[in-house]
Amino acid sequence: MNDTVELEIQKLKKRNARVETDKAWETSLTRRTFIAFVTYLVAAVWLYLIHESNIFLKAVVPVAGYVLSTFSIPQLKKIWIQHVYRIADAKIGIEPELLDKPAIEV
Repeated sequence: MNDTVELEIQKLKKRNARVETDKAWETSLTRRTFIAFVTYLVAAVWLYLIHESNIFLKAVVPVAGYVLSTFSIPQLKKIWIQHVYRIADAKIGIEPELLDKPAIEV
């Protein structure tokens, strides 16, 4: 049984490391810059194909929308966690103070 518990702890540690890595990628400047660059290229090509004028300037519009959304999402996430997520946890009986602590002390 002790080996089973140790194995489960190791699985949780690996999963947590993977989740932390995924989260770091999702919030990285590299990812945001890449998405903005690809969005700009796609918009510029589309504007060129439909024979629009000022394609390089007009291609900035969707990129600006994306960049602005990345600034507002962290604040929206914080509000959502405080109001919606905690309400859902309360409905299933999770104590609010437990949400502020890690599930497993490593």
